[in-house]
Amino acid sequence: MRLPWGKNKDKGEKIEETLKDELILGLASQTNDDAEEFISTLESKFENVSDSEKARTLLKIGDVLYDHSYFIHSLKSWTNALIYYTKIKDIDTESVCYSNIGLAYKQLGEYQKALEYHEKALAIKKDIGDRNGEANCYANIGNVYKSLSQYQKAINV
Repeated sequence: MRLPWGKNKDKGEKIEETLKDELILGLASQTNDDAEEFISTLESKFENVSDSEKARTLLKIGDVLYDHSYFIHSLKSWTNALIYYTKIKDIDTESVCYSNIGLAYKQLGEYQKALEYHEKALAIKKDIGDRNGEANCYANIGNVYKSLSQYQKAINV
């Protein structure tokens, strides 16, 4: 997935978008498993940026990292995005962060944490009446149970 820096992209904007992705991946590669250093480096560039822009950027960066198997880095990026979304009271996107964090924990083999975060996302989706979001949460929870070889629980979700 590429970062959606803008909606109608011409060829030059697509090249710029690809370069941004490559810079993010290069930084992740340089910091190896030190997600704290990665986030510190990123956030040092955010000094004069609004909380909503920080949140959106960290969410999108987490997507790029996850798509390239930088699960620890994506987890940290989404966790920090969640802090900002909570601060600005964007409950719907908070639930997206919870789901994404659950996905990262599943990839890291931390299934109980994955379930915990998917359940948090599900609770929000129910509260706001997002039926499609609920369905996605149930699918994520079922996939965690499948990974645990708890097939009946996966079916019953």
